[in-house]
Amino acid sequence: MDLDLVKFEPFRDKLNGLVYRKGEMPREFSHVAAEPITDQGFAFRSLMLYWQLTGENWARDLAKQNIDRLVFYAVTRPQFVLNGGRPTAWMLRAALAGAEWWPHDREHQYQLTADAIVRQLVEYYRANKRLPGRQPVWQAQMIEGLGEYWRRTGRTDVAEVVVGEVRHLLTDAVRRRKDGGFDFMYCYVEGPDCQRWTDEDNYAWLWLSSVAAAWQISKDPFFARWGEQLFNFGEAKMREHRDIRSWTSALAFPDWYLDVAAHK
Repeated sequence: MDLDLVKFEPFRDKLNGLVYRKGEMPREFSHVAAEPITDQGFAFRSLMLYWQLTGENWARDLAKQNIDRLVFYAVTRPQFVLNGGRPTAWMLRAALAGAEWWPHDREHQYQLTADAIVRQLVEYYRANKRLPGRQPVWQAQMIEGLGEYWRRTGRTDVAEVVVGEVRHLLTDAVRRRKDGGFDFMYCYVEGPDCQRWTDEDNYAWLWLSSVAAAWQISKDPFFARWGEQLFNFGEAKMREHRDIRSWTSALAFPDWYLDVAAHK
């Protein structure tokens, strides 16, 4: 299990429990090159799976530390929620995981934290007709978190956001190439550090579960067709890949889509 979680280090409290962006390195360089960041906040999922498979409590303890640090950001810096993208996704999904696994925790009110995050996102969507964030390629993880919240609460306003945002992504933020492949919108506003479109096929896997959530809510065949196209595209491309990033995406992110497709 290869996991670079920041733990038992003399870092500021807010850094412990997160994951390095680019691997471990001397502290004097980490601030500019590999600071632990909320974007890489998905460690708790693999740790909880490891705990369930092995029964080794150290993995569960580390997962809770990861969850608690993400919740720390959501509670102490609620303005971060409206940055959108991956940081918001993992703050929400960590709060939901905490509410599921530690509902009676004495230090954290996980469900109330999730409620507060969702309230901000729903209000933003109503005002702007899309969710916050500068990079559409990362929006799907945030949508998936909202979808998980909808599954637990059945709230119609959250369902509206999930369906509307996925429709926006599939209508405005992906385009078919002449060779049959897809380009994904990388940034809403192009800049020196952020190209507008990317042909990296890895992103198809990151969108599939959000597409499945939209279909499960709406039963609109528009989402079923798109899900099938993106899955077939990603599956064909995987024959070309041997890198960890691509296989991590394929194995870790389309679970909701696979579950829906298997029971359709």
